[in-house]
Formats: sequence, structure tokens, C-alpha cells
Amino acid sequence: MLKKSILSVFAVLLVTFSVFAGIRHYRSGVILAAEISKAKINIAGFQALAFPNIPQNKAFAVISVKLDPARELSIFDYSLEIKGQSWPCVAVYRNNRYEYTTVDVNVRGGGVMQMLFIIDGANIPASGEINAILKSNLSDARFYYDTEIPCKIIGSKMPTAPRSIPAAGLLPGR
Repeated sequence: MLKKSILSVFAVLLVTFSVFAGIRHYRSGVILAAEISKAKINIAGFQALAFPNIPQNKAFAVISVKLDPARELSIFDYSLEIKGQSWPCVAVYRNNRYEYTTVDVNVRGGGVMQMLFIIDGANIPASGEINAILKSNLSDARFYYDTEIPCKIIGSKMPTAPRSIPAAGLLPGR
């Protein structure tokens, strides 16, 4: 009887983790995808002076999220830490492009939103995955809301468009 109970609990946990392998919860909703690209990504209205620590060897991390109801997103809300180095969000995807904006944005109908971070490409391997931490800048207890996410390195390909990301997400299972 005890063996059956343990096996049942294990089976339920296995199914649960398998079903949710493609997404990860974070403070404002769920993360659906995390990709790092060395492609040249244009940012409309970009203000380089606002980001004095942009590395020479650029790579772009794109975190695709679905916000909880009544949430909005700003470039000031989150930063991304990779290998101990923290990078600010420099743009969000809106109006069918990556755009530098200082206003809060949301997608009508709860669609996929993307945050863009310019990171140091010198520390990024050519392929595979790298772990990153999405850090909330929204409260004094910031560390409490840190979310570790596996980022898929996609080489020189452009990141997946928001409309092409399935509701089940694209994050690798853990």
C-alpha cells in the first residue's frame, strides 16, 4: 500500500512538471521563452546615452512573457543577470518592433510581450543554453522575486516573434 501511494505521488509530480516544462512563473505573470541572439536587432528610438555600460561585443537576450491580468510592463521593471553581471531592459516589443519607451505598456487581449536586454556577447557560447536570472526592480525585497530561467542560444537567428510563441511556452524542461 505504501509503495502504491509513493508511486502515485511520484506519477502526479512527473506529469505536473512535464505539463509545465515550457513556462516559468515570475512576479508579473509567466515566462514563455528566453532566447539569446547575436543577430543585429534594431531598436526604434533607442537612447544609447541612457545606457552607458553597453558592451562592445553585443548579444541580445529576449524574454517573452504573458502578463497577469491588470499588469503592465516597463523597461524599468526588470533586469537580467547572467554570470554575475546585471543588464537593464532596454526595449519592449510593441507596434511590431523593439522599441525604447519609458511608458508602461500592455498587450490588448493578454498577448505575448517581449523584453529586450543588451548583454555581453563575449560571455555567451555559440550554442546550447545558459542560465539567467530575471530580477525584479519593483520592490525592496527584490531577491525574493528572482526567477532563474534557461536561455536558449540561437546564434545569429532573430528571436521568435511574439505571435509565434505557443501558450505552452518554449522553455526547456528541467
